[in-house]
Amino acid sequence: MRTGTHDTSQRSSALTWPVLIAALLALAVRIALVGLPLAADEGGYLHAAAQWRPGTSTYGDHFVDRPPLLMALFALADACGGTVALRVIGMLATLASILLASRIGGTPAAVTAAVMLTMASFEPFAINGELLAVPFVLASAWALLRALDATRRTGVWAAASGCAAACAFLVKQNVVDGFVLVVVLLGVVAWRGTQPERRATGRLLAAGIAGALLTVLAVLALAALAGTSPADLWDAVVVFRLDAAHSMANLPDAGADRRRVALAWTALLSAVPLVVAACLVRRPADPRQRALRITALALLTWEIVAIVAGGGYWSHYLIGLTPGVVLLVASTRPVRLLRAALAVALVAAVVQLVVVDHAPGRADDDAAVVTHLRAHARAGDTLVVAFGHPNVLRDSGLTSPYEHLWVLPTRVRDPLLSELTAVLTSPEAPDWLVVHGTSLAGLGLTHASAQRIVDRDYTLVATTGGWRILHRRDLSG
Repeated sequence: MRTGTHDTSQRSSALTWPVLIAALLALAVRIALVGLPLAADEGGYLHAAAQWRPGTSTYGDHFVDRPPLLMALFALADACGGTVALRVIGMLATLASILLASRIGGTPAAVTAAVMLTMASFEPFAINGELLAVPFVLASAWALLRALDATRRTGVWAAASGCAAACAFLVKQNVVDGFVLVVVLLGVVAWRGTQPERRATGRLLAAGIAGALLTVLAVLALAALAGTSPADLWDAVVVFRLDAAHSMANLPDAGADRRRVALAWTALLSAVPLVVAACLVRRPADPRQRALRITALALLTWEIVAIVAGGGYWSHYLIGLTPGVVLLVASTRPVRLLRAALAVALVAAVVQLVVVDHAPGRADDDAAVVTHLRAHARAGDTLVVAFGHPNVLRDSGLTSPYEHLWVLPTRVRDPLLSELTAVLTSPEAPDWLVVHGTSLAGLGLTHASAQRIVDRDYTLVATTGGWRILHRRDLSG
């Protein structure tokens, strides 16, 4: 069968020197930055993954609103040593993305992937769901194109595409990019094809769905064995997100407008819009490339919608545009204008590597808190960070008796701090409290009861930056 939409014979039949150079440069950048301190999400995911077992919450004793494959990757990193192993996984994800892009669209697509995954203003050096999902989306695209171009084992390639699409979704729940490209590309092929070709694409769609379903079922089964049931996951990745959207609507984030404007400027200064514009100047003459162009635009549209709908407007969301831009470049003949746009984007990436601060926000303050805790905490001590920055928990080596590690789950699931109050008055009350600001106030939380207990049972022992470090008084007397 050759209902193909893409010809890889000339553009990606072999690795080229520019592709190898782009991959090595991206790898060198990640190696140079392997010693960065853990960002908040990195530390939180590592901490939660390290204690993932049957427990009282989604993952062990902590609530995390992310799918199980992401947590499995962080558990793997923890088992292999922690921070450095996590950064190695990030390197492999970057390298895989560049190589897959080269198979999809040759040198221009590979350079595009390398630029977007090393653009410092996109904050790609913290290993997060967006970065880890990109190679799965690109693998889904490559496998689907192979299925359409192949004469044998087309169903196997389609099933592999569905499997990779499901893996991306199981890393980050709003990354349904693989499903979008499967539906759109096969839909365009069927619409423009003959009756036999429509039947063939129907079989490919069925194989892709089967591959996706089997993958989801397998991951759900493995998560259940680790102690996380399908009901737990539904609550975390679906119900919680709906509750969070409602909470954010009722309690607007004061910094959202500022971050929205900053995100727009970040995208513009990356020169990625220039690459997109260069791709759209000419309409592909080849009908197969036109089908890929339609698919790329649909995918890019979804990725933009996902960024806007997220409401957070964090810079690392822009990494999620990588598959759409790569496919758009792959659908474009590499004319002089596109090469010039890619050159500008490459220069922008290099400049940003020099001028952008790669360290996570408040890294110095976090490090000072960790240093104090390591010097004074005893074996078996526990800690609650109020609120967020679970990297402090991970780096200090302490455990937390409180279910929530991030600000948003606290605000959505414990807005009255009743759960925290119960912890503070229980035998499992933490030995240490780290509070940002002068009290538990802020973030829309009703804190009076919890604050009275903190004032009664804890004493201030140190301050650093905006953090106050408190230690539990000896209440035995």
